Amino acid sequence: MVALPEEARGILKAGYWSKATSSGSHEIYECRAGGCQAVLAVSGVGRVHVEAATRAVLEERHPSAVLSLGFAGGLVADQRAGDLVVARVLIPAGSVSNDDPKPRVSEALHADQTLVNKALDVLATLGLRYRTGDCVTASQLVSRPEAKRRLGLDADALAVEMESFWIALACHERNVPFMAVRAVVDTAERPLPDFIVDSVLDERAGNRWWSALSIMLHPHWIPSLIRLGGAASKARNSLSAFASGFLRAWSKSVNQ
Repeated sequence: MVALPEEARGILKAGYWSKATSSGSHEIYECRAGGCQAVLAVSGVGRVHVEAATRAVLEERHPSAVLSLGFAGGLVADQRAGDLVVARVLIPAGSVSNDDPKPRVSEALHADQTLVNKALDVLATLGLRYRTGDCVTASQLVSRPEAKRRLGLDADALAVEMESFWIALACHERNVPFMAVRAVVDTAERPLPDFIVDSVLDERAGNRWWSALSIMLHPHWIPSLIRLGGAASKARNSLSAFASGFLRAWSKSVNQ
């Protein structure tokens, strides 16, 4: 499960994926790796989209395991763009804002330990920077450095994103093993530009013509976009390398 086409792009390029039909607004891709068939769903951002896509995948595809992959904001010092976070615990956050983040630690869900161990075994062979710890799922982007650092301290978490807890909850309800691996784009010290925050839930943001027009009307955005694009590229490369390695390892274990 990924939320954005940008998160899926590297994974799709790294394998032999074909687009499949879906019952909802989400996009579905299929790939056969050895004796294992994988499905990649691009859900859209946030709880409503990802819950609908996850439930559809669970009901129609009956997966043996589900992974949440995608970008995240870093919550602790010393992280770099492209660093991976293997989430051991998924923490929901209610009323999260840049002024008063409030993690609901009592409702947290644990990732499947077998999947986490397999992910760590794969990462040990890839030479990527990674850490294991908790991840917060927020209802909106947490973009300001002071808010990210405070959320990291309050939740004792490494990263924040907008989908993984809801995927975990749907899987938990059906006893399907779940894991989340997220790649840091904006570190705890780096703010996200306001125009990115404003556009995340704007349906027009994925339209190239609309994006080009917006940039032409706001040329002062360009330096921030260049920096953010470089960070996203590093995150995308890390995700695709992990996904390819994990699929190979999963296929090998299925065939043994």
